[in-house]
Amino acid sequence: MTGFTHLDDSGDAHMVDVTEKTVTDRRARARAFVRVDSSVVEMLRGTGVPKGDALAVARIAAIAGTKRTPDLVPLCHPIAIHGVDVDVSVEDDGVRIDVTTATVLVFRRTRGHDRLMAEPTTDTATRRRYTGWKVVGANSVVWSLQSMVWVQGFGNLAVELRDQFGWSKTFLSVVFGATRAETALIGPVQGREIQRRGVGSVMRAGAIVSAAGFIAVAVIDGRAQFLLAMLLLAIGMSLVGFLTISAATVAWFEKRRARALSMQTM
Repeated sequence: MTGFTHLDDSGDAHMVDVTEKTVTDRRARARAFVRVDSSVVEMLRGTGVPKGDALAVARIAAIAGTKRTPDLVPLCHPIAIHGVDVDVSVEDDGVRIDVTTATVLVFRRTRGHDRLMAEPTTDTATRRRYTGWKVVGANSVVWSLQSMVWVQGFGNLAVELRDQFGWSKTFLSVVFGATRAETALIGPVQGREIQRRGVGSVMRAGAIVSAAGFIAVAVIDGRAQFLLAMLLLAIGMSLVGFLTISAATVAWFEKRRARALSMQTM
């Protein structure tokens, strides 16, 4: 067993002393191929398996396994994993999984004892925090604009419509109430789409729907058209609204979520 560093001179297993090692930039790659029958391939390429998105589960499992490497591999040192890329592809006779990780380690001596310390040596963590606060700032701007356009803007619009069409305050209040009810009803669907498609896709869809709603409001000439235009606008504003921007903030922050959520609504 000469040369196998995980065994000492007596042949006993031990964890290698890496105190004197310098900064190391490493990449690891693992690949697997799971053979399945043709019926499973058809489901994966079609509507999916009955219990959900199997490929998404495979990606999550690959990332979770990578994060637990020191626990799963005996004598492995703790490592700081900066990123995990998982490529899952369906082929005619099975599923191919390709996992690539990036780690940067610092090995150093502290307090007179030989000890391994794994920590980021680039500004990855700093850049992530910085980007996270940029997300909070952008969300705050979106929330402020939405409040001005939707809440205060509707009041000004209601006055103009009442003067132009002679609509009653009761009708305008009912329309506004209907838009609020729509926001509550669309919430569960919106949450599901955020989880399935991501915050960016939902916000882009919301921007498009909101633009269509504003155009529709600009050309109304009757009560029914106004109601439909406002409901369309309400859907779009909901998609780029509080639930979506909160999901974006939560996705970025692990520790200061409460502070970030409170600041985005300032």
